[in-house]
Amino acid sequence: MQSNKQITDTSKTTVKQAILDNQDNVNALRSSNSGTSFPSDPIAGMRCYRTDTKKMYMYDGSNWVEEVDANNNQQIGGTKTFTGMLDIKNYSPDTYTTPMAVQCPKLSAGQGIYINLGKEGSQYNRYSFGFHFVGDHSTSNYFSFSSYSGPSYNFDCAGNANFPRSLTAPIVNAATLNVSGAATVPTPNADNNSKTVATTAFVKTAIANLVGSAPSTLDTLQELSAALGNDANFSGTVAKQIGEKVSKSGSTITGPILYGKTPNDGAELVNKEYVDTAITNAISAITDGDSKSY
Repeated sequence: MQSNKQITDTSKTTVKQAILDNQDNVNALRSSNSGTSFPSDPIAGMRCYRTDTKKMYMYDGSNWVEEVDANNNQQIGGTKTFTGMLDIKNYSPDTYTTPMAVQCPKLSAGQGIYINLGKEGSQYNRYSFGFHFVGDHSTSNYFSFSSYSGPSYNFDCAGNANFPRSLTAPIVNAATLNVSGAATVPTPNADNNSKTVATTAFVKTAIANLVGSAPSTLDTLQELSAALGNDANFSGTVAKQIGEKVSKSGSTITGPILYGKTPNDGAELVNKEYVDTAITNAISAITDGDSKSY
């Protein structure tokens, strides 16, 4: 029921009051209901202009939602279908004020406000973007956009970004970059000594160059260690042993020289045992010969 105010006594009505009363009449005509209270049996989509608060409301099926807030921003309740172009203009052209605010006061964790864009009747020509609510005052609340049935690309309030699929960019600047899948980057040159990301091919080439043509039994660190007797001071050990050898140009020997090989000809070195045996055999031959001559 509408409650229009009529100007009956112009002598007692100011021009300002007449304009305000006329605005009330216009707002009442815009609504299916008006008055100082809401209808007792509303249905979803019903509108009501409250003459006491000077505000327009719409019933969303459970609550009356204010269509014009304290800042005179238009609120849209329920489902709206726009045929043609929707032109949203900045109401403060000289400042960087947000031209439209879409807010929902009753969001639970896991819910969000999303806008779907695309061609009607085509499921693969649709995209959505919007706000996903995790919790009050949570930096995990995030902005998300995605294609139909595709993954969501998210940016949370702490500045973290999540890209579940491929990301192609000439430059990526990030304090921390976590990649859960395969990452493909150009392979650097073999002589590259910068902070460029090393690919698998780069590492394999570097290892192959290090191994070179080494035999398969000496192409690992474990095999090289075993060949050196697992001696951590191999160079010191070898130097000590070389220092204990007799010089080819001559040297003083303070200890015994042990030589056990039996010589095969007169040019080979003999030991004391060999000499003693030879002398004993020679004396025995002489003694035996003298005893036979008598």
